Amino acid sequence: MHEFSRRPLTPTMTNSHSSDPLSPNFGRHWTAEDVVSAFTPSSETIETVRNWLIDSGIEANRILHTANKDWIGLDTTVEEAERLLKTILHEHEHAQTGTIRLGCDE
Repeated sequence: MHEFSRRPLTPTMTNSHSSDPLSPNFGRHWTAEDVVSAFTPSSETIETVRNWLIDSGIEANRILHTANKDWIGLDTTVEEAERLLKTILHEHEHAQTGTIRLGCDE
């Protein structure tokens, strides 16, 4: 099992900081760059996930990293996803809207 580093939220990263009238940063909301900077996984974490996918049989050219740097994605079959995630996927239909979503029971 891999260990991932966690970055603690600092007072300047919390929503209450910009919404607290007593704070000197009151009303200073995050820019898109601030959000990306605060939540982008470390290079080590990204490389660990990429290596896990490659070691699991996913070709490197199938792996993408989104522009905002918070998602790693790949085109895959359900069978391959089930193997990677060690689960069985099902289609779940919303009783009222009929919307179908892919998910697992465990």
